[in-house]
Amino acid sequence: MSKKIIYYSKSKTKVERGLFLDSLKHLKVNLSTLMKHFQELDFYNIKDVKEYLDRVPNNRKAKFPDMKKIGLIDYEKQEEPILTVFGQKIKNDNQDYLTLGLLLMNYHYEGVISIFRPYYLLIDIIYKNNIKELTSNILTNILSCPILEVLNINLKNNYYNNLPRKIKMEIKRPTSYVMNYLKTIKVIDDKLNVNQKTLMELIDIGRSSLISTIKRSNYQLSGRPGKEQLDFRNNLIKIYDGKCFIRNEQIIMKQSKEKGKVLLDASHIVPFKMGGSFSINNGMLLSYDLHKLFDMGLLTIKYTNGNFHSELSKKIVRGSYLDPFHNKQLSVVPNQNTPNPLALEYHNKNIFQL
Repeated sequence: MSKKIIYYSKSKTKVERGLFLDSLKHLKVNLSTLMKHFQELDFYNIKDVKEYLDRVPNNRKAKFPDMKKIGLIDYEKQEEPILTVFGQKIKNDNQDYLTLGLLLMNYHYEGVISIFRPYYLLIDIIYKNNIKELTSNILTNILSCPILEVLNINLKNNYYNNLPRKIKMEIKRPTSYVMNYLKTIKVIDDKLNVNQKTLMELIDIGRSSLISTIKRSNYQLSGRPGKEQLDFRNNLIKIYDGKCFIRNEQIIMKQSKEKGKVLLDASHIVPFKMGGSFSINNGMLLSYDLHKLFDMGLLTIKYTNGNFHSELSKKIVRGSYLDPFHNKQLSVVPNQNTPNPLALEYHNKNIFQL
């Protein structure tokens, strides 16, 4: 049975309303409890993990899926531990709260809101709005924000006050476990004061997908592509049959040691450093030149009336080989794997240069 395709709209249905709250609700258990168990267990020991899951009925039913979501246990291999941060295995550092924070900051849910990493944006929005004390009122307003406002780090309006009473009650429920999560990773203390140093440290590391070692006092960035980036590219190659999203053409090596290699780039729509995720709905397969133009904001993709079309910036001098890509309707048919219109709208408004 094919997956239902749902795109952003102005409706107030649970899936389509586009509130930041919805992106955080997919971890159903109390995060601080999950993290406490994480600190107590040796996740490299399969026997320990199985004993933990069988300890009480609720563990296997509720915590096991969430442990898989944040990368503690691999989906394919089921109960085999695969403790990673950005695709790199963590070694001898299970007690580090910074590691705990990064696990959640790298997490994204595969669905309509999968274009960004919600916990990274939660940290980022606290830091960039210079919030000194994270009260419950401030947190409820953050959870009430439309997704695009969160991506823009905009907290100027009081979104919570404008919501229906039923949604207000819904937003109040998860505030305690979000607060517990922030306390666990030392972002706020028991008096709700914000630790700016910790925020900066988390944001610095969270901007890079190339983590080789994680230590509280010393982390390093590797020069090798992270596992997520490689998987991201391979998945896009499969989805688009090795064809450029705009050109609809393959560029493949014919002869050499790399015969059959696809010479196309995996492009993020919402940049990773801005909180974008490795979800396929936040990506496209592009040729090298179009990828550079897209990242520079000199080319964008728009989604209107059920169709994708490309558009060139007015800063590009006309009369070159790029002209055919201006207002070009693309042959890609929208489905559950194609770019999320919210991600494209973000690129149109924040990166594209008119």
